[in-house]
Amino acid sequence: MTTQHRARRWAWVTGTLVTTLSLGFIAALLWSQRETILSYRPGLSDILILLVGSLSYAGAGLLLISAWHSLLTWSGEKDVDRKVARRIYARTQLGKYVPGNVVQFLSRHLAGRGAGWSHLGMLLSTIFELLSLLCVAAAFVIAGLLVTSVHISAIRPPVLIAVLVGLVGLGFLVLRIVPQLVMRYWPEVATRLANRRISSLWPVAALHAGFFLIGGLLLVLVSYVVLGRPVALSYWPALISLFAAGWIVGAVTPGAPSGLGVRETVLVLGLATVASAAEAVVIAALLRVLTVLGDVLLYLFSLGKVWEFGQKAPDAETARPNGGHQRRR
Repeated sequence: MTTQHRARRWAWVTGTLVTTLSLGFIAALLWSQRETILSYRPGLSDILILLVGSLSYAGAGLLLISAWHSLLTWSGEKDVDRKVARRIYARTQLGKYVPGNVVQFLSRHLAGRGAGWSHLGMLLSTIFELLSLLCVAAAFVIAGLLVTSVHISAIRPPVLIAVLVGLVGLGFLVLRIVPQLVMRYWPEVATRLANRRISSLWPVAALHAGFFLIGGLLLVLVSYVVLGRPVALSYWPALISLFAAGWIVGAVTPGAPSGLGVRETVLVLGLATVASAAEAVVIAALLRVLTVLGDVLLYLFSLGKVWEFGQKAPDAETARPNGGHQRRR
């Protein structure tokens, strides 16, 4: 067994263990608060609100698709059809629920290769997508800590300042060293990226920011439905940053399908200031249901002709196999 294979195996074992412990934590909370949880009965209006939330999350998925399409173009791929990219992303996104947290990327890569896009372009688009999502999510977490007093008392300012300085320093170090390593060991990648500007990725980051904003507001919405009262506006930044924090932990945990259990643990712990333990578990569980339903809706939309609705149909002359004037080659 090679060192690389052994490392992957240990990563898988670690991720599985973390997921199991997290699910055990959620199960223990559910059992200890079972009477309160079972007493929760959403009304018809609450169910309609939650369905609207699922549609909103499907819309957030469209932002991710648009960002990926932009990354494919930025990575040097020519003539990337937006409809094809949208269909591939929507259909392969469900792969994130398969244990391992990598199936969606592998299946998307294979589908993209089948669509005629290069291996290098697909690889670069995936790498920069993950980097953008992680950086934007981290920005939401830091911003949430800075603009709200929630949880800030538990963090000493010198520690927060040290972490921020360390992250900035690490960013500058990466920007200085990584290009040199790429030029030395991966000249083909360096050639592909030679005329690409990192500043051109700001629109991609904006789309990813929209995704986390919608997800965070969805957490606020679910909290309102479960608690039966509006969440104070001062808590909104904390909940939005909490959604981003849960996404980060779930994304970087190997072996956890779409962060299952891990993300819920983060949410339950973070919701302690606005909800009881039982209510926090219900909120986390409902949010998971809504996000899964949103991904399924996005997938179902990609199966039919929904995307082509409203487009001009070809006229009879053009549609005829031998009709009309032939183009000169």
